[in-house]
Amino acid sequence: MPAARDSRILITGARAPAALELARILASAGAAVWTADSLRWPLGRYSALTRGHFRVPSPRFESAAFGEAVRTIAAREELTLILPTCEEVFHLAEVRPALTGGFWDGATRLLELHDKGRFAELVASLGLRGPETRRIRGPADLAIPGEWVLKPAFSRFGVEALLPPYSARSLARVAAEVHSGRAWIAQRFLAGRAFCTYSVAWRGRLNAHACYPVAARAGGASITWQAIEHPAIRTWVETFLRATEFHGQIAFDFIENAVGVPEAIECNPRATSGAHLWAGRSDLADAFLGPLDEALVPSAGARAATKIPLLLQGWRGVRECGGLAAWRGWMRGAKDAISRPDDPRPALAQGAALAELAAIALRHGLSLPAASTHDLAWNDRPPL
Repeated sequence: MPAARDSRILITGARAPAALELARILASAGAAVWTADSLRWPLGRYSALTRGHFRVPSPRFESAAFGEAVRTIAAREELTLILPTCEEVFHLAEVRPALTGGFWDGATRLLELHDKGRFAELVASLGLRGPETRRIRGPADLAIPGEWVLKPAFSRFGVEALLPPYSARSLARVAAEVHSGRAWIAQRFLAGRAFCTYSVAWRGRLNAHACYPVAARAGGASITWQAIEHPAIRTWVETFLRATEFHGQIAFDFIENAVGVPEAIECNPRATSGAHLWAGRSDLADAFLGPLDEALVPSAGARAATKIPLLLQGWRGVRECGGLAAWRGWMRGAKDAISRPDDPRPALAQGAALAELAAIALRHGLSLPAASTHDLAWNDRPPL
C-alpha cells in the first residue's frame, strides 16, 4: 500500500465541511492535497494545510468542461488520487476512463445506489432489511393503504420527503411531477430511531466505518455526530459491500424498527459528514490508499458538531439534542467541525461561504440546502 506522504490528492466538492475535514486528515498524514469546486468561496479553499485550490466549471451545467478541468489538473499536478465528496462523483464517473486515481465505483453502480427506488430493489435482492418501497407511476399509487413516506427517487437531505398525513395540495404536486417525468417513490413508514453511517470500501472490503445516531439537523443534514458501536448495522454494511464489491465512499441511513432491527432506507454513495468523527486521526488516510486488514473506526466517544448552525437552530436544536443540558454539552464538549486552532481561516470564511449560497438561493428561488448543491446535483432529468 502506498504511503500517504507519497500521495498527491485532489479533493473535489470543497464546499462540503466533510471535504475540509478530509483535506486536513490527508494533509496531516503527509499527503500533498489540493481542493477544487465550482463555487467561488467554498470552505475548503481557505485551509492553510493544502497546496492550493482550483475553481472548476459546474459539474451539473458544464459537465464536459468540468471533466476536462479535472483531467488537466490531474495531469499537471501528477495526482495519484482524486477524492470526490459531493454529487460531482456522478459526473466524474462519466469521465472515469479518462481519469486515473479516481476513488469511486462505476457510473452504473453509483446511479443504482443514488436512485432510491433502485437501491431498495437491490437491498431486497440481496436479502437485506429495508422497508417496502414502491415506485409511483400515477395517481392510483398515491392512494395505497397504510402509512408511506413519499420522496423523489433522486433527492438529498430529505427536504422534499412527505410524511403522512399529506395534504391534498402535496399529493397534487407529486402527481403533477410524476406526470411530467420526475420519478417518485413510496416507502413504508417506519417508526424508530434513526442512524447514519459513513464508510470507506476497497473493492468490497470495509476499510473504515462510523455509525452515529441522528440528533440535531439543519436543512435535513446532521450537524451533530457522536460515534457509537452498532454491530447489527456494521454487519449489514459489510454484507452489502461484499455482495456488491463496492469501491469508494458510501453512507447509509437506517431506521431501527420496533423490534430493534435496522432497516436501510437510503444510500449516499459519496462522502458525508460522518468523516468529522475522525478529526485529528491521520490514520484514516490509509483507508483511501489500499485494502486494510481491519476496518478503522472512530475513537471511542468521538463527538463533533458544526456549532454555528447548531447555535442558529435555536430552540429547535435544543429539542433535537434532547434538552438544554445536552445542547450545552454539544456546544462545550464536542469538537467544532470547522474551527481548528492550527487552521483558523475556514472558520473565519463561513460568512462568505454562506453569503454565496444565500445569493444562489435568492437568484434561483431555492432553499439554502438546495442552493448548496444546485450546480453539482445529479437528478433524473436534464438541469432546468
